[in-house]
Amino acid sequence: MQFLGSFYYNRLMALIQLKRYSEGQVEANRCISVFEENSVRWYTAHHFYFLFLMHTQKFVQANLIRDRVIFSKEFGQQYQNREETWYLLGAYLYYLILNGYLSISKNSPLLDFRIKKFLNELPVFSMDKSGYNIPILIIQILIQIREKEYDDLTSKIEAIEKYTSRYLRKDNNYRSNCFIKMLLQIPKQNYDREAVIKHTKNLLERLRAMPLQKAKQPFEIEIIPYEDLWEMALGSIG
Repeated sequence: MQFLGSFYYNRLMALIQLKRYSEGQVEANRCISVFEENSVRWYTAHHFYFLFLMHTQKFVQANLIRDRVIFSKEFGQQYQNREETWYLLGAYLYYLILNGYLSISKNSPLLDFRIKKFLNELPVFSMDKSGYNIPILIIQILIQIREKEYDDLTSKIEAIEKYTSRYLRKDNNYRSNCFIKMLLQIPKQNYDREAVIKHTKNLLERLRAMPLQKAKQPFEIEIIPYEDLWEMALGSIG
């Protein structure tokens, strides 16, 4: 059963990258039903299902999946990195709320999201050759742009550029490298939408020329497709 389950969520990952979403929905349903609740593979399957929902812009369902996981009876006994992963996924949902893409109830745990703590305390510039700090860095930048934390973001540009030059190579995390460079043009162009669009045109073309299915990066890094996040970022500046 575990072998079959692994086959399901590996196939789901491939279908998401290929944008074969109708088939992906079938695999997603299989993923979350085949494993015993609260098992390691159950959490992994729900992680992949969450990513599928984010890539297909089913944000309400994604929020429900996160609630199901964080309120599961064994969640508090999981490894720290698993808790941190779901905390990070919550940050992306929080960003969707800020931008009007997701509505939540007054009782949602996302309302307790401590954004300042998240922006200031999660590590970003550690020795991260695998790239798993990338989604942390990206959501921090996006939220600071949305919340108009201009001074804080501008002060980080040099450190972020050092990070991207060191760890984000063309053959490794190429899409992420393009996208972060695009985001950094927003403070560099003084949050002028037209200037940002002009100075990111070539980067956007390069991003589109390297679709997700061809990118040599860990699949879990791109929680929402960068093309979608870029439209949201531009919407944050007018």
